[in-house]
Amino acid sequence: MSIKSKPSVLMIVLFVLTSLATILGLYVVIESLILSDDVKSSLAMFSKSITPGQYYTAVAIICTFIVMKWVGSFIMFLSRPWGFILYVIPNLILLSLMLYLLAYNFRTDNIYVFAIGTFAFIAVYVVALICIINKRKKARNAI
Repeated sequence: MSIKSKPSVLMIVLFVLTSLATILGLYVVIESLILSDDVKSSLAMFSKSITPGQYYTAVAIICTFIVMKWVGSFIMFLSRPWGFILYVIPNLILLSLMLYLLAYNFRTDNIYVFAIGTFAFIAVYVVALICIINKRKKARNAI
């Protein structure tokens, strides 16, 4: 028997914010890592060590992580706690990548905002996971 429940206000707000962050994140990644003129000159300069195929594969992986975060958020929105795994794993990978870039002085205008936002979303999703688990326990005990 499955336990069905309506999403809480916290999950609705988080889902909307995550959806907006996903759209914004994909736009920024595509605009700054693919469409920018700096990318074309950088690829020409580093063509011996990084091929354009490798570069665009890395960008595609980053975009996949961003979409995977949204899928995890959607699954949590449906009151399934295992969506947390789909949300947190890409977030932790992206956060560690941003911290790695910051440690080696690769600073851009947006990297601090993305790092702080990613950490804040992880913390709030931990709270949402606890709320979902408690709600499911109460529903299970009511049966």
